[in-house]
Formats: sequence, structure tokens, C-alpha cells
Amino acid sequence: MWVTAIVHDAENNLWVSTEGLGVWMMPRDSQQIHPFRAAGAGINSNAIATIYVDKEDRKWVGTLRGGINIVENSRNPFRKISFL
Repeated sequence: MWVTAIVHDAENNLWVSTEGLGVWMMPRDSQQIHPFRAAGAGINSNAIATIYVDKEDRKWVGTLRGGINIVENSRNPFRKISFL
């Protein structure tokens, strides 16, 4: 597994993107890690190039060959933006 980015959001949750195993989120008040993978979480690909948290605390997840995925907060599903 290659880690491609590590960021934290406005709630100090830790987000880790990987090349092959999707996105992982660890809440600040828990030791439990939540995986977001293509099979279950609705992201386009498990091969993640980068993740970015904007001023509105949206997580922008750039995948390799899968487009962009956006999550509004840690409890909402991913929204997909695919390349045409």
C-alpha cells in the first residue's frame, strides 16, 4: 500500500488516501478507522492520487482514471464527478 496524502478536516479527523486501498478516515475521538473503498463506499476507484480539504470542509478525492469524488462531511456518501 502506498500512501498518497494525509490531511485533516475541520473536525480534526484524519484522512489518508492510498494507491490501491481507497481512502481511510480516523475520527479524532476514536481509535476506529473507517475505510472508503470502491466496492462499498461509492468512490470511483481505490487508486487515489490525492485528497484535498477545502475551506468548506469538503474532501476532494482525485482518483487515478476514475475522476473526482467529493464528500461533504464524514457521515455523507461520496459524490462522483467522472471524466467524459
